[in-house]
Amino acid sequence: MNPLGLISLLGAVMIKDRIRRAKQRAALLCLAAITGLVAAVLFLAAMQIWLAEIYGPFNANLLLGGIFLVICLCFVVTARVMSGSAPDVSTFTKPALRESTKFVARQRYAFASKAPLVIGTTAIIGGLVGRYLSR
Repeated sequence: MNPLGLISLLGAVMIKDRIRRAKQRAALLCLAAITGLVAAVLFLAAMQIWLAEIYGPFNANLLLGGIFLVICLCFVVTARVMSGSAPDVSTFTKPALRESTKFVARQRYAFASKAPLVIGTTAIIGGLVGRYLSR
């Protein structure tokens, strides 16, 4: 077996392993989210019963509703503060854009002679990866 075939086989095995691990992790996180939601509902029911014994059912529901309203408002305020204006990065990007434009202009002529080979190879690799991932 040639070295390129061995590397390709090793890459395929590594991709399969990564996909398998990602699926397992996603399934475990879904199970954790479901059990966490059930636990939260049960703790909330227990808290409601405990508060109903102390303050009565109506006042206990008002108290819990108020607590969750305050938590909701905290999330809303935090989201609004975090979605403020982004910092101005043009002072960093303009010189980099200028240099990259010069680099691309220099490399354009060197790439023109190899374009059919590079585009064909990229298309073949993309097709093989797409076929492999669609299994």
